[in-house]
Amino acid sequence: MNRWFHSGVWVAGSLILSGCAGMSANHHHRLGLQAFEQMEYLNACLEFQQSVDRNPSRADSRLMLGWSQFYLSRTESALAALQSVSISRDLSIVQYADAFEGMARCWYRLGDPVRAYEAIIACGEIQRLSADQELLAGWTAYASGKTEAAYPHFARASTLRTADAEALYGMALCAWTEGRHEEAIRFATRSIRWDASTAGSYVVRAEASLALKRIDDAIRDFKSALARDPGSAAARDGLARATRNADSQVEI
Repeated sequence: MNRWFHSGVWVAGSLILSGCAGMSANHHHRLGLQAFEQMEYLNACLEFQQSVDRNPSRADSRLMLGWSQFYLSRTESALAALQSVSISRDLSIVQYADAFEGMARCWYRLGDPVRAYEAIIACGEIQRLSADQELLAGWTAYASGKTEAAYPHFARASTLRTADAEALYGMALCAWTEGRHEEAIRFATRSIRWDASTAGSYVVRAEASLALKRIDDAIRDFKSALARDPGSAAARDGLARATRNADSQVEI
């Protein structure tokens, strides 16, 4: 979204609108853009709604209304607004892509990764996905059980934005899920190198090490994950399994 939005975004053709109602819609749209840029999403929402009320054909205002509602966590309302925009003929290619990205983020937040993935793929058919959009495609594909489809999205995100720990974590997770444990360890290690503050990559590396019977490495990484996220059930359960494996080796 932020790749195209700035305070100067305003379709010049909208100035052609005639009559007081049209000019009033323009005025509210401009105020909405200013509020959105300042992350005052409630005010932005009110202004864009005023613009739409005065001129229901303002697809650009409806698009921005959808994004404003999304940032206010009014996800179902945001989705409805963005869906209405997606069938409009009054937007630029970039704006159409933003509508589908917004729909994808709404569906993902609402717990429907399948529809989210379909929407972000539709976005990619309109224009090339950005690094953030590739990450979204990767996570929605993975959550839909499409691990093979998820991996290339994470890989492209890593190419588009070097030193992206999240993309490398996604690649590690896909590799581990598919049983490619050595590869998972390599990607997780690279992810940790760029961002050692989160638990996820430690858990994936630990699980891969455990699968390869490298018990000490697994225990160390599970403990590192818990140090970063004491509430991580995956790290806690993994540490318990690794410890049991270590104990059984000692008994033997």
